Amino acid sequence: MTSETATAASHSLPQKLAAFWKSWPHKTLLLVTFSAWVIFFHVLGNSTLGYIPTTSLFGWLEGCYNASDDDSFGKYIPLIVIGLLFWKREDLKFSITGPWWGGLVILFLGLLLHLVGFMIQQTRFSALGFILGLYGIGGLACGRRFMWMTTFPMLMLIFCVPLNALAESVTFPMRILVTQLSVGTAHHALGVDVYRNGSQIMSVKGEAMYDVAPACSGIRSLVTLVALSMVYGYTSFNSSWKRSVVVAMAFPLAILGNWVRVTTVIVVGEAFGRDAGLMIENKFGFITFAVALGGLLSIGALLKEETSKTRPATKKIEVPPSGPLPA
Repeated sequence: MTSETATAASHSLPQKLAAFWKSWPHKTLLLVTFSAWVIFFHVLGNSTLGYIPTTSLFGWLEGCYNASDDDSFGKYIPLIVIGLLFWKREDLKFSITGPWWGGLVILFLGLLLHLVGFMIQQTRFSALGFILGLYGIGGLACGRRFMWMTTFPMLMLIFCVPLNALAESVTFPMRILVTQLSVGTAHHALGVDVYRNGSQIMSVKGEAMYDVAPACSGIRSLVTLVALSMVYGYTSFNSSWKRSVVVAMAFPLAILGNWVRVTTVIVVGEAFGRDAGLMIENKFGFITFAVALGGLLSIGALLKEETSKTRPATKKIEVPPSGPLPA
């Protein structure tokens, strides 16, 4: 009896998924357009045949992920998106209204963006075109409401696009800002004799004590926190403006987390020596995420709402009492 129960339990999830897929309306149009879109970008998705000699957009993305640690997280984003769509699968199924030709316009815009990127050899444009086309395919096959409900997961796919050298335009201002805030707090509020020289933290003797490197500037915590905030907002709130507020707070929270971390490094280094400060810098990177996630959850608590289903309530039908009909 135990083995039969275990066998039934092991098959329950695949059977449920199979039954759910069978009940999905307009799945043929969705599957055909999605497959054609993916095959097209696999065959003609990349025109830059230099360092990564492949015509596939997905091969180019894999090469970028393997070449840069800062971009390697991009390979996991599709799994998160699939998980979010699975989380909301019943609501998404209920939102399907049938084919919407406005989705075809969005699909065409995605194709146009890809063609521009293909001609000027900017594969990032092609990646964005691929994502925009996926968004349009949802609307084309399942309707405008369905497409709108997938907006946040589709936006997450933007994190699949590698930044590479473009990240410096973001990391450098963040490095300077975090250094200014940390040195200002340590010097003026805590009385520690440190000064700033660019992104370097200098002692009163003019010696370079610490350097807020690109890895410590907050770009990784920013990207990670934005992704987490999108997951948190999508699964916890039904209101679009509340989801937007949660995502928008990711940037200041990432700055706040790195501000606390670098300030802690300065204070510990002043109290116990530079080696102790370097130990905090190298071993206590979780401070950034702890502060940022704490702030994110606090904001979520302020915006908390009663969980409500998007489906309309079923109208109760009154059944007349049984008995003989009146004459």
